[in-house]
Amino acid sequence: MSLSGFIRILRHSLQRLESSFVHAAGFDRSLGPALAVHGPSLLPQPQHVRDDNSAPSFLDSIFWMAVPKKRRTIEVNRCRRRNPNKLIEVKTNIEPCPECGNLKQKHALCGFCYEKVQKETALIRKQIQTMEGRPLNAPSVETVVLYENEAPGDEDKNKRIVELFKGVSMNNLNDPPRWNIRPDPNGGADGSKWNYALLVPMLGLAAFRWIWTRESQRQIQEIKVKYDRDMATLARDLELKYKDTLTENRRTAALLELELEKERQRVQGYRKALVSQSQQLLEERKQLQKEREELEKEKRRALQSGAAGIALNGALQREEHWHQRATALLKELELQLVERQEAFCSLLVPRERRLEMEKNLLLKVAKDPVGAELGLEEDLRDIFKNDRHCADLLNMDKKKNGKLMWLYLRYWQLQVTLQKHKRAEDALKGTMGNVKCP
Repeated sequence: MSLSGFIRILRHSLQRLESSFVHAAGFDRSLGPALAVHGPSLLPQPQHVRDDNSAPSFLDSIFWMAVPKKRRTIEVNRCRRRNPNKLIEVKTNIEPCPECGNLKQKHALCGFCYEKVQKETALIRKQIQTMEGRPLNAPSVETVVLYENEAPGDEDKNKRIVELFKGVSMNNLNDPPRWNIRPDPNGGADGSKWNYALLVPMLGLAAFRWIWTRESQRQIQEIKVKYDRDMATLARDLELKYKDTLTENRRTAALLELELEKERQRVQGYRKALVSQSQQLLEERKQLQKEREELEKEKRRALQSGAAGIALNGALQREEHWHQRATALLKELELQLVERQEAFCSLLVPRERRLEMEKNLLLKVAKDPVGAELGLEEDLRDIFKNDRHCADLLNMDKKKNGKLMWLYLRYWQLQVTLQKHKRAEDALKGTMGNVKCP
């Protein structure tokens, strides 16, 4: 719904509400109040569609003006209202009135004195009206006002005299009150011109103020000393706590550094052990390579010798079944070692599962006579202890995990081949010994 449609619906609703109020009040529906807005005829008139049967509304004669699009913030309003140019200017021409003692501006009439004059003037006019018995008119002679205990003088003859009695509760403007202690020109009972009646209470007030000030200063000093003592105690406690915390943190840091140094030494030991193990494996590999070359040479010599070659081939064929069993065992160990290394490198497989796999591998090698003959149990323990190599997290090839186990697998294959030839050699030596014995 557009804005114009919403305004039209709102106007029709207000018109119906107005019509119902007029009908309920008993007025003619054709007549109704309207709001007249004074303005030039050139202003645009509101364009709206009104039903012919609907009553005129007071909203029809209103000139709809625009409203601000954004509301002024409180900060902007307060900055405008509290502008130094709009604040009340501080008055510096203030002084006490010499008559009544109230504050007033210099070269200006005192408002309190003027109020008293107004009240007393009203009383004088009322007294004149009572004396003459008619409304107050402009007098033809001068008027003199006499207060209580005042008598007319010779200069007051042929003047209109107005007397004010005790009922008047106003100060005598002819003799205004004096708020300060001034010398009496007529002199007192002791012949002195000064009035010492107010001196005693003033001295008492000064003494009380001095005592109160001294007592207050003493209490302030006591509170200040107590505050300084409490602050010193609090500062001492905070300093002790800070020192204790700092000592504890230093002790903890020293322990952590010690543990870190131990871990570093342990890692160095692991690295040295891996290096020595790798060197040992390389030496054993070289030794096996040399033995293999020697065996090949012996094999070639045995094959060239005729009957000895035939006997060697027969012995090697008899050991082929053992060789197949050992090769199958190595393949099974390879698969299980790959699974074990995958479990070691995985973050999802629990540690208990990996330990169970290692235990099964050790049991299988211990129960198999081929594994016991090759001495695979100690090699597997060495793999479980030192082989910690893992590939990248995004690696999908399981065979890229581990390094030491692949060296052992190649070593075991060479050892199986070597053991096969040794068994064949032992079998030949046993056969030849049996032949020579008779």
